[in-house]
Amino acid sequence: MHRLHLIPLLVWTALLLAVLSIRFLLPFEPTNSHFVHARIVDSLTASQVWGRQALVGSLEFPPLSTLAMLFAEQIGQFLRIPGGFILIICAQTWTLFYLLRVPRNAGLRVLAAIPFCCAMLAPVSYATVLTLDPNWIAAVPAAAAIYHVIQWERYHSLRDAVLLGINASLLVFAGLAGILLALVILLVCAMSVRQMSVSDREFNPRGIRLLIWAPFGYAMLLLFLAN
Repeated sequence: MHRLHLIPLLVWTALLLAVLSIRFLLPFEPTNSHFVHARIVDSLTASQVWGRQALVGSLEFPPLSTLAMLFAEQIGQFLRIPGGFILIICAQTWTLFYLLRVPRNAGLRVLAAIPFCCAMLAPVSYATVLTLDPNWIAAVPAAAAIYHVIQWERYHSLRDAVLLGINASLLVFAGLAGILLALVILLVCAMSVRQMSVSDREFNPRGIRLLIWAPFGYAMLLLFLAN
């Protein structure tokens, strides 16, 4: 690997380790949602019928959070760390790194990180960050979808259109708020596609619309059939 390419990788790795360490040292405040999802996970592990029903039976306790917590609990058994801690640490760090990648260069990323860190010190924001709530996992596909919308606006890459559609479809399993956010993001991208089709005659708007809407429609169908 070229030395110039190695330096950014080392910087991102050091930043990742620093954020993970700081978040691990901060306290965790359990919420009612955490206890409910924990009970559902225990029921699924014990192969109880009501746990399977609860997994898809309520938008108030979305399946994305339950499945993420179930996966985190399996990892936590090997690391001797509570699965809820692992879920929150990874979700918050992953979300932060998506937001830091929005600016195009390192200087803008530093400038964007300063007000973001200051906002996190506010009492309400700080208390929200400390919550031990598995619904934090929904922030990851939300941040990813927003990031790829911005990248699509900049470069009009098919890769960003595909990843936008995938992450928006994951938000379907994050409850009613996730579904509404996915719709807003997809509509914004659809408007951009429509504007491009007017200015660029070689552009195929139908193919792009299919890429961004098909995963969302498939996820909605799965959610409907599961319920």
